[in-house]
Amino acid sequence: MLETNQDNKIKSFLLVGIFLLVVFVLAVAVWYSPVLFKGYSTHVFTTNTLMGRNVYLTGLYSAENDLNVFLAPSLVKEQGHISAYGNKLTSLIYGKVFKITGLPDENNIVLFSIIFHALTLLILTGVVLYLFKFKTAIIFSLVYIFLPFNWHQPYHLSTYELSLFFFALFFLFYFWGVKGGVLTEKIQKLSLGRGICLIISGSFLALAGLSKEAVLLIVPVLFIFLWVKKQRLQLFYIFLPFVVLFGVFWLPGISNNIYLQFFTTQVSEEIKSADFAFYGHIYPDPYTYHFKQEEYLEDYKEQLTDESVPLIERVGKAKVLQNMGIQKVGLIDRVKVGLLIIPRHVFRFISLEDVGGPFIFLLILLGLYSLRKKNKYLYQFFVYWILSAIFLMAFVVLAIRNHLMDFNWAIALLISLGILALCKIIIKYFDLKDKKALVVYLIILLAVLYNLVLVNHVSWSRAYDSSNYLIITAYSQEIKKLNILDQDVIAVDLHPSDLYYLNYATNKSVVMFTPKTVEDLLEENILNDIFKEFKVRYVLGYSDELTKAILKQADVVNVASNSLEPVVPEMSRNKGWLMNLIN
Repeated sequence: MLETNQDNKIKSFLLVGIFLLVVFVLAVAVWYSPVLFKGYSTHVFTTNTLMGRNVYLTGLYSAENDLNVFLAPSLVKEQGHISAYGNKLTSLIYGKVFKITGLPDENNIVLFSIIFHALTLLILTGVVLYLFKFKTAIIFSLVYIFLPFNWHQPYHLSTYELSLFFFALFFLFYFWGVKGGVLTEKIQKLSLGRGICLIISGSFLALAGLSKEAVLLIVPVLFIFLWVKKQRLQLFYIFLPFVVLFGVFWLPGISNNIYLQFFTTQVSEEIKSADFAFYGHIYPDPYTYHFKQEEYLEDYKEQLTDESVPLIERVGKAKVLQNMGIQKVGLIDRVKVGLLIIPRHVFRFISLEDVGGPFIFLLILLGLYSLRKKNKYLYQFFVYWILSAIFLMAFVVLAIRNHLMDFNWAIALLISLGILALCKIIIKYFDLKDKKALVVYLIILLAVLYNLVLVNHVSWSRAYDSSNYLIITAYSQEIKKLNILDQDVIAVDLHPSDLYYLNYATNKSVVMFTPKTVEDLLEENILNDIFKEFKVRYVLGYSDELTKAILKQADVVNVASNSLEPVVPEMSRNKGWLMNLIN
């Protein structure tokens, strides 16, 4: 009998292991499939990607000089200043990963993000498997993979991948530690093993916050939730390591953290000017910030009281000034901003390109109802977490999210429970059993997945239509044809994420100059002097007409204008036929 039980445990372990391996491989294959079909990626570079590279090459968390020129890596030690940008742990870990794997080129780096996201799914599937049945875990993993915002997120590099990985580990150890509470809602004495699990979970929560400060929104929610549930001992075990880690690695540098501007205007100019990625939300380019700041800001503030400017736009501008630490928002204006932001957060749960549309939202509601009957503790946790986080984002942080990544596993789980509940309703109504019941499960699941695939087909088409990846690749090839010295700066007219990609792909120094700024400098006849100040020797990405005007007045070389035509990879007939099946 003992041997039989042991054999069953081994078989169960092998089954779960094979299942998780299949989930991992499927996630990587699905999420990487757009690159395989189109022949190129749409991934978005961030400053954290550049700093991850520079941490690997130089050991410094830096990418820019004092004029916010994005430097060639060889110049970072000599000219770069330490970035005040948050989410520092993400770049530091990528720096360590690159030491093991070598620095990936701009085309393959997206695989790192995809693998981290797939590992996160693996852990979260384990959480669902632990809390629910195997059938729920299977449906959860499939829904998670095909959810539109989950499929797109790996292509936003160095943003959420590591934070979500640690976040998933937090939930895994958290639910191990409070399993008794989850199932019975009775507060039991914690065993040593559960106490250790909660301590580990608190450590991973801290690492998630150090990787992406945005996930810290769960911290006050979790604290209040555990306090209200009278789980004081659990609260202590979780927050002890969290406070220690944050006290050691985050609090000492809080005065040098750029996100401090969300809450106060008393931030040094050194911090405010450290990162173009942050102040670029209001100022169009480094020149405007460093040389025309007061004039630009005065014009910007005048629009706040200009009745001809729409109210929504005025409220939005007030929000930006608050988030930039420039001007505080009063209580009434804060309420206005919050009321403006709240609907945008709420409607993301219904959005076609985020979750799959109203049908999927109805499944979320059905899943929420089902969860309330199955597990009241988890139901309350999800409701408090999501509603409180939205409230904090809208009225405290005044932030607008363009994704739902913080709640990704909660949404996927609710959809999965909604699918199961819908199937049970149909099976019960028609009194179906055995194979017929199984057919219902398969039809509903496949219908939901097909709906998500169709949505993804549309959203990926839009992503590729709006992507500048090919033109930036063409620009980088033109740069590589020239013998450009690292200290010679290239002035560009690009979206910030495209500028980061260009810097990563070429390892050359680049700086943003918008066409409007260039035109103003041409009119003032000081373009050449300003270019010398920024050490600009090359220009890239401007219109043919503006490029001619630049070359007449400034001593620079044109790399390529925006009339350059990129090479578009051809899709094979087989791939095209397969894509048309879901069109």
